[in-house]
Amino acid sequence: MIGKKIQFIVLLLLIGVAAFSSWYLYQQSQKLKQVNRQESGYRQELASDEQNGTSDTDRAANADGSQIRPVQEEESGAEEDLPTESNATDKEAGSLASKIQDVFLTSFVAKDAAAYFIEHYHPAGSRNNSGSQGTLDVSFKTLNARYGLELVGVKNTDMSLERARKKILSFIMDPRVLQQSYDLAADDFIRSLIKKAEASEKFFQDQSGAEQAATLNTSQVSEFLELSSDYFLDVAGVLEVLTEDKKTSSLVKASFQADRAADEARYVYNKAAYAYENFKKKLQENSTGLNNQQERLRKLKAQKESAAAAFREAIQERERIRQELTGLIENRTGKVQLDSHDILYIAQWVQRRLQEGDNRPALQVAAGLLRVLSQDLDKAAVDYPDI
Repeated sequence: MIGKKIQFIVLLLLIGVAAFSSWYLYQQSQKLKQVNRQESGYRQELASDEQNGTSDTDRAANADGSQIRPVQEEESGAEEDLPTESNATDKEAGSLASKIQDVFLTSFVAKDAAAYFIEHYHPAGSRNNSGSQGTLDVSFKTLNARYGLELVGVKNTDMSLERARKKILSFIMDPRVLQQSYDLAADDFIRSLIKKAEASEKFFQDQSGAEQAATLNTSQVSEFLELSSDYFLDVAGVLEVLTEDKKTSSLVKASFQADRAADEARYVYNKAAYAYENFKKKLQENSTGLNNQQERLRKLKAQKESAAAAFREAIQERERIRQELTGLIENRTGKVQLDSHDILYIAQWVQRRLQEGDNRPALQVAAGLLRVLSQDLDKAAVDYPDI
């Protein structure tokens, strides 16, 4: 009897081990499929470049001149595998360029960003621009949402978006990482801008008023590169002011407070307006005892009007601070083409980075790199198509 019980227990253990092994293998296969799906599109994007002998590995090298290793198709989901600023200088872990490629699909990001830029370029006389000069309506907020919040171009990680975002920000807010990332991606980005522009079609009206699709001509491609250069130069100027001028920091903090005050005033007003309108409706539906409730209705109306006045004042104060902040930045940088809302968003984004730690040097390096990128784009615009 005892022997049978032992056999039964052993059988249960074997079944449990088999079940766990099946579950574990299934989980690993699912993760591998996810990684392969994410990188398959990336590798198809790079196929033409690799055939021509150009890749991230060819363009970047370690500080001692040794070639970095290519991006490996492997799972990098464990939190400890994601590089941080503290281990970015660890020579035993490999080159900094290799660490960056362990986190970012740099060539994919370059091509993806280039596609976004050309999508928002509108030549003169095209469907979205009836003026005499081309326009570029890119937004820092949109770029941050795509690459900073959604983490497009970041290799697969099993961490939540919030945790991954914090890790990556900690990693990227390092002047050395920024410089190496620029070295890896800048040339790809400029080439991608040109290729995307050459392949792009925009809609123009012919003499009959009908719309016709047409590829960009040489002057339009050059104009697109110049507008892209102007955008990065403007962002660089804003970053420099925000990291060097102490008055802007106090104004940005005041803008945060004004935003919160306006939100709170809106909440109070909506609450008071609902209470007044709801009570008024009830009285209209049931007139019994109407005279006895008029005093309460008058009080609710007075509370609504008081809340509305406070809400208007909060909005006015918020707009005053915003105008003072954007005006100060524009005075320091000269006339920039950025929308005032984009300037304000950049200002608040920078302030959050400064509150997270000693990120001022990294932001200043980022501004300098954007200036270099602007110069390179200017040169490409002048040299095009003989690049």
